[in-house]
Amino acid sequence: MPFQPEKFDRLLDPLGRQRMGTRVEWERSHSCSCRNLTAGSPAPGCTFCWGVGVCWDPGVELYLGVTSFNAERQWKEFGQLVAGSAQITIPVNHRVGNGFQRCPAYDLIGPFDRFVLVSSTERRDLHLRKDEDDNHLQARIAQVLDLRISNAANPDVSFVEGVDYAIDGYRVRWMGGPIKGTRYVLEVLAHPVMTVFKGIPMHRNRGDVELPKKVSVVPAFDQPRRIGAGSGP
Repeated sequence: MPFQPEKFDRLLDPLGRQRMGTRVEWERSHSCSCRNLTAGSPAPGCTFCWGVGVCWDPGVELYLGVTSFNAERQWKEFGQLVAGSAQITIPVNHRVGNGFQRCPAYDLIGPFDRFVLVSSTERRDLHLRKDEDDNHLQARIAQVLDLRISNAANPDVSFVEGVDYAIDGYRVRWMGGPIKGTRYVLEVLAHPVMTVFKGIPMHRNRGDVELPKKVSVVPAFDQPRRIGAGSGP
């Protein structure tokens, strides 16, 4: 029986009978203009990408197919399997309102794009330095459990969200607090964030029929903190 993409699209449909799609937010990546023209490395002091070299658009909600890499033989054989790696299947069309429209990620997916699994959460302890590496968190925070400093100058000091600091997307915004560079731990429940890792497949089709795309993703915190020359989108 030939593969029918329209039936696969409906398989992921959140309003369909089977509802097998996973709700995610797709964040399209863009290379930051702060990159060195010769080496391609980002500027450490850039206040737009915060020295990462890549910026991301606000998330677009999609329902996609998400599967683990447990059965991916070639990844195991070549030592590329990372704990938490997955494959994401992008349909040609997705539901918008009462009908289906072309899925934007199908045509625009690129290296270092991110997928936020907004239906899931996991406990994370983020070890950070005030106003240094807390400008771009490697986690999408769903709930703050605690923010605490434990050192000789500040023995077990806890800070209050909304009074001492605020979470602004992937950034901690301080309202005073300790001096710059102070180490602290931010305990959170976070939505898993996956980053596109492998090369993006070309348009797949059978005859005149476009087929869904598969992309390989890894946990965002396993990506290099600064993306160097030749590795950006």
